[in-house]
Amino acid sequence: LRRHETTSTTTVAQKRLVVRRALDIEFLADIVLTAALPPLANPETTIIELRGNGHTLDGHDHGPILSIGPDTSVTVERLTLTGGVTPGADGCGGAAFVAGLLSLRDSVVSGNSAARGGGLCVIGQDEYADLILNDSVVTGNTAQLGGGGIFALAEGGATVILGIYDSTLSRNRAIAANAPEGRDCWQPISSDGYNLDGVTSCDFFHVDDDRPGGRADLLPLALNSPGATATHALGPDSEARDRVPPEEGLCGPLETDQRGVTRPQPIGGGCDIGAYEASDE
Repeated sequence: LRRHETTSTTTVAQKRLVVRRALDIEFLADIVLTAALPPLANPETTIIELRGNGHTLDGHDHGPILSIGPDTSVTVERLTLTGGVTPGADGCGGAAFVAGLLSLRDSVVSGNSAARGGGLCVIGQDEYADLILNDSVVTGNTAQLGGGGIFALAEGGATVILGIYDSTLSRNRAIAANAPEGRDCWQPISSDGYNLDGVTSCDFFHVDDDRPGGRADLLPLALNSPGATATHALGPDSEARDRVPPEEGLCGPLETDQRGVTRPQPIGGGCDIGAYEASDE
């Protein structure tokens, strides 16, 4: 890991200078945990950024892998979260428990488990809790009770906001839900377009560009060139292929996929939904 802490000053009109700090953590290799990580709870930091560089953070049966406290903002970019197991009947979020704000970009949440929210758990405990997905994939996670991919709940008058753009939720399981492929979501999600939900359980506030009940055809985690770590490639029948128009800004905040492959492929075509940009290699 490489850690950078920056401090900047911004002038607010006719007021004193406001000091804002950011914490930037960069992954230089895959990491396998030997114990649960301490919670990320630092409301004084403007934002905590985890730059994965295409690497993997493996919980190794510890979970949640990331625990984000109230009033804490975390951005995760180009990282795979896998192997998170949160124990107990009240366990929520195998990969991440969110009581603040989590933004996932070009990232994968796969192979995690908990009683609720096998992949991601968002609980509004104070004023708000937010989860934002951009160009990401949530797949192959398991919950015993509900929300195989994502579970969300607002407590005591708090607000929970779930937003998703150009992302895939597919093949997550909620054992108690008794659905053929399990449930991807426990709460409706506000869609900004170009999303794919394999079993329609996310109940998107749909726009016309979404693919509810679409076929993701995600291949198993494998080393896909030029990536240095395992990713979910898109199979030939995936409805995530070439779905996003190449107009400026529509392919998401990053110009590359999780492996560093330029979007779109081929140049001038449409971008793929999720963290993987397929080509004809």
